[in-house]
Amino acid sequence: MTDHWNVGIERILDIVPDGEGLEQLNAALQNLLEAWNATPQSDAALDAAVVALAQVLNRDVDDMRLEFEDFRQTATEESHNKALANFVGSREALLFGTVIGEVLGLDPIFAALLSPTGGMVGPGGASFHVNGGVLGYHGVAHDAGGYLCRRHGIDPGYEYIEERSGLPCETSPLAGQVSGIAFWFKLLKLGWLNFLAESDPGSLLTPSLESSAAAADDLPSSAESSDGVILDRAELLFLKALINREFDPMDEALIAEGLRSLQERGYINGNEEEGYTINDQLVLATAVYLEPQQRVEATTGALEDAAGGETLSYYQWGDIVVEKTNPAPGKIRLAGLKDAGHAAERLGQVIPLAESDLEALSMSMTEEEFETAVAEAKAGAIDLGDPIPLESLGGPSPESAVDLAESLGSGRVVGAVRMQKFDGRNPAGSRDLKFFQGVQGTWLVSRDSQNAGRVDVSLATPEALEVVW
Repeated sequence: MTDHWNVGIERILDIVPDGEGLEQLNAALQNLLEAWNATPQSDAALDAAVVALAQVLNRDVDDMRLEFEDFRQTATEESHNKALANFVGSREALLFGTVIGEVLGLDPIFAALLSPTGGMVGPGGASFHVNGGVLGYHGVAHDAGGYLCRRHGIDPGYEYIEERSGLPCETSPLAGQVSGIAFWFKLLKLGWLNFLAESDPGSLLTPSLESSAAAADDLPSSAESSDGVILDRAELLFLKALINREFDPMDEALIAEGLRSLQERGYINGNEEEGYTINDQLVLATAVYLEPQQRVEATTGALEDAAGGETLSYYQWGDIVVEKTNPAPGKIRLAGLKDAGHAAERLGQVIPLAESDLEALSMSMTEEEFETAVAEAKAGAIDLGDPIPLESLGGPSPESAVDLAESLGSGRVVGAVRMQKFDGRNPAGSRDLKFFQGVQGTWLVSRDSQNAGRVDVSLATPEALEVVW
C-alpha cells in the first residue's frame, strides 16, 4: 500500500473486517483498552487481554503478541482517547483501522486503537457513532486522513477528496467535510427523492414575516413530506455539530433537543448504544447549505428592500445545488435541485424577465460613467417628458438605447441577485445583479468584485441568469 491511501477509497464499501460487530470482540477490546489506560500499566494485564483477543478472533497468540508490540511502538497519547463503549469493534471503527493499518503495516484491530474515536462523527463531546451511509463512510475516511496527516505527515489529510498536489497535508478537521459527503452521496448513487424542490419558487417569497408566522402551523413536519425539509434552530445546530464539527458547549441542550426532534420525525434512527442511521439527503442538503462553494440570493425588487420579507437562496457545491427559504421565524427550508440549470429555471420564475424583440445591447463602463448615464436618463424623463437615447451608451439599436434610458431613469428594480463565491470558508468574490424594467424589455446591471469600479449593462434574457452559475 502506498502513502496515497485515498486512491480508490471506495474499496471500504466491500471490506468485511474480521470480528465486525461481535459482542465478544467488543468486550475483549474494552478489556484491552482498560489495561492500556491503567496507571500504571501492567504488562501481565496487557498480555492477558491480548491472549483473550486472540482467542476471540481465533488467531495465533504469538502472532497477536507481535502485532500488539507493533501497536505499542506506534501509539501516541491519542490512543488513550475515550470512545463510546459499543463503538469499539464496530464496523466503522474497524474500517478506520483497516485504512490506517494498510498504510502503517499494522493489523486493523490494533490500528483502530491508535485513535479509539476514529470513525465517529462530530466534535469532542458531541461525537456520534453513525452506522454506514454517507456520513458513516465519510467519518471513516475523514478521520483516517486526519490521523495519518497529524501523526505521520502523510497526504492528503482531512481534505481526502480534493486534489492537493504539492501542498502540505490538511490538518484542520473543519476541512474536507462537504467534498467528502458529496463524494459518498454520488458513489452510493443516491437521489434527492422527496427532497427535490417542487413548489412554485415565486410562492416561497412571502411578503412579510408575519404572514410566514401565520402559516407556520401548516408546515410539513414528517419525513414523508415533499419539497425538501424544514428545520428549526435546534435541529440545525445538531446537524452543524455532526457535519461541520462546530460545537458550542452552551448549545449542548439545544443540540440534544435537535437530535430528539429529528428522531421523532424519522430522519434519524437508532440510539447511542447501537449507533445512528441518518437520512443521507438531509446530510447532503445541510452540508452544502453550511459550506457552499457559491451562494446565490434572489428576490423580486431590490435585495436591500427585502429585509422584512423573504429571499430565495441557492447553495452550490460542484454540480449539487440546494434551495433555501425561510418559511417561518426560526425555521429554514432546504430542498435539492436537479442541477444548476434547474436553479436558473427557478430563478427565472422569480425575476420577471420580459420577453423582448429589442436588439441585444451590452457594454461596460466605469461607475462614474454609469452614474452620469443614470442622471441624464432621469433628467431627460423629467425635463423633456420623453425618453432620450444616451449618447454615452451607443449601441447598434437606438430603440434599445431608448428603452435602457427609460428603465434607468425610472429606477424601477424588479429583481435582484447577489452571488458570492467561497474558497473553503473564506469569501472569494461576489457579483451583484439588478434588473431594471423598461417599456419593451428588462435590463441587467451587474457589478463584480473582481472587476472593481466597473459596471456591466446588458439586455436581460433568461440566458442571462445562466451567468450566475
